Amino acid sequence: MKFGNYNLAKVNRLYKSKWDLMDRVAVWMATILISSILIMTTFNIFFYQSEVVGPSMQPTYNVLAPDVMDKEEIDRSPYRDHIIVSRFRQPKLGEVAIVELPSQTIIKRVIATGGQTLTLKKNIDDDYYSFYLDGTKLDESYIKDPTDMDYKYMKDFVSNPALFNIFKNAVSKQDEFGYEMVQIYVPEGYVYVAGDNRANSADSKAYGLIKTSDLRGTVVLHYAYDDSLLGVIVRSLVDFFSF
Repeated sequence: MKFGNYNLAKVNRLYKSKWDLMDRVAVWMATILISSILIMTTFNIFFYQSEVVGPSMQPTYNVLAPDVMDKEEIDRSPYRDHIIVSRFRQPKLGEVAIVELPSQTIIKRVIATGGQTLTLKKNIDDDYYSFYLDGTKLDESYIKDPTDMDYKYMKDFVSNPALFNIFKNAVSKQDEFGYEMVQIYVPEGYVYVAGDNRANSADSKAYGLIKTSDLRGTVVLHYAYDDSLLGVIVRSLVDFFSF
């Protein structure tokens, strides 16, 4: 049917095409929005994001400020690495955990778990001390400076008046060469945690063994303070598919 120069069927097709396109765009936008909400909700159920403040985990975190040692200066600085924490996965030996203490929340590395014996003793081949797990020296390539675990570190550890209060299964004795050593048996349900920056870390040597029930998750990803999470994800995908 025609009215003058207008073709109603043609006009109807144009409007129908226009509204079909708008409907599709609306469906796409709604799908993206709902998917984003579901993804973020799922993420927040299983993970959470936080910041690392302070030098106790250098050089693993806050490596951009390696010479800043003062806690207040660290608190004021922008050098705070970001971390993604898995809420429900218990940390394994060597992994970084979030620990909930009565007074604060700390981030430390698990270096001994239940049923293991942790020993702090002098190395045979140098003047520094190391942790040994069930008689085997730990490969702690992640610590900031192995020389920080010197004689003073050992004496501070042993002279801690709370040592045998917080470590019920601790024994102080001499090794086969006459050097002082400390053995700590970690019972089931507990872990020993330590900061990677041994010279500037309040960890199990101050707080004692940590109950596994006080572990609030495992760090699964970290990125520098001036990075974005999206950038890290994109780079991770690029690296993954470039193999």
